[in-house]
Amino acid sequence: MLSVHTNYASLVGQNSLNRANGDMTTAMERLSTGFRINGASDDAAGLQIASRLEADSVALNQGMRNVNDGVAMLETADGALSEVESMGMRMTELATQYGNGTLSADDQKAVKTEFDALKTEITDIMTKTEFAGEKLLEGGKLDAAIKIDAGVGRTVSVDATTNMTALKTAYGALDVADVTKVDDMLKTLGQTRADLGAGVNRLQHTANNNANIDEGTQQALGTIKDADFAVESSNMTKNQMLVQAGTNVLSRANQNTSLVMSLLG
Repeated sequence: MLSVHTNYASLVGQNSLNRANGDMTTAMERLSTGFRINGASDDAAGLQIASRLEADSVALNQGMRNVNDGVAMLETADGALSEVESMGMRMTELATQYGNGTLSADDQKAVKTEFDALKTEITDIMTKTEFAGEKLLEGGKLDAAIKIDAGVGRTVSVDATTNMTALKTAYGALDVADVTKVDDMLKTLGQTRADLGAGVNRLQHTANNNANIDEGTQQALGTIKDADFAVESSNMTKNQMLVQAGTNVLSRANQNTSLVMSLLG
């Protein structure tokens, strides 16, 4: 039917052209941003899931940084105690030397002077070692609840304070005339460093697990949110052709009204 008021062919052409142009614009937007979801209207449910996954990933990464802080704290303590251990080894040597009956009084005095200097340095290390501005060893904090992700109760507790009181007593009792006192300190020191090593190992495993979880989370997030460039490139090309074809067809459809005028002529 030829009609002046209603050009059905033109209306069909306009609708098809609008759809193709909209689809082409969407494909171009996805290609330019790299995301399949650029607004809630693209995939409302997917956006909600992606937002939750992204929040989980952010929390996991912060958790790994928290864990690394904990590892750094424990390794700082272990480094300090390693130096104490080295001095303890030298003190064992000095105490053994001090007990040698062939030494003169002056020789023993020289040995004791070095021994006492090392004991003073051990006291300084134990009382003044800090991490992030806070005392770490004696009178400090070698226990912490480290938050590893956003989940309620998702923390890892490390505690290397068990032997600190015994260690304080042991290094306070050091005596150049009694080598067994040095042996006692070294034994307690070894137990303390073992606690620190266990804490570091646990935290490192926690960090590895967080990295594995985040890898899976990122994969799921990418599947939902990222654009598939092969698909979107194909969609853009297809819809560019449809827009061109639709524009041509619409132009022809709009010429239908001229046929009415030819009938009136």
